[in-house]
Amino acid sequence: YFEIEKEALGSSFLFPVIGNHEAVLGLFTFGLEPYWDILFHTQNNYLHERNWSINIGRFGIIGIDKYATNWSQPAALEWFETELARLDELSDWLIVAMHEPMYTCSNHSPWKQALELLGPIMEANKVDLVFAGHNHCYEHFDANGVDYIVTGGGGAPLYGIEECEPLGEETMVSSGKFYHYVLLETAGDLLNVSVVEAETGDLFETWSLEIN
Repeated sequence: YFEIEKEALGSSFLFPVIGNHEAVLGLFTFGLEPYWDILFHTQNNYLHERNWSINIGRFGIIGIDKYATNWSQPAALEWFETELARLDELSDWLIVAMHEPMYTCSNHSPWKQALELLGPIMEANKVDLVFAGHNHCYEHFDANGVDYIVTGGGGAPLYGIEECEPLGEETMVSSGKFYHYVLLETAGDLLNVSVVEAETGDLFETWSLEIN
């Protein structure tokens, strides 16, 4: 991994969010936990390094782990809300990253516990963007002022977009079955979000977010 990614890593930050494949395979029971601690340590975490928060330039980012954290516990919700408030004082835009999406109309169902418990906290703290993967497609939802992005078009076999539950249908902005990446660029008081089709370089959609 480090050999093939060394050029990108030389000028990039990498803060991963654990996914279901890592959790199911139990990779952290085979001695890999120290690598996580050493390479991705942010000093601001809840329970373990897989729930982390960091301020980078104009961005406040929180990454959360579904698989080894009980998000119904008051202590977990308190950490999440406290970190959002802290980052809001330091940042122009707030981003939350998770593996399983809160809104989706694709192969795997939405993470409904997060939708119920974390969603209101993100709305109250004016989170700008929520990124997830898990479903191998692109989806964009706008719910109560928060943009929810499913960006799972990195190379695995693609999933289609299926019939939405009412909540997904009401909030969906766009979707597609294609390989892609999401580019964030700041320009003054604007954060420009661009979704680019990886195989053609075509722009699928773009929008801008003002500072909250």
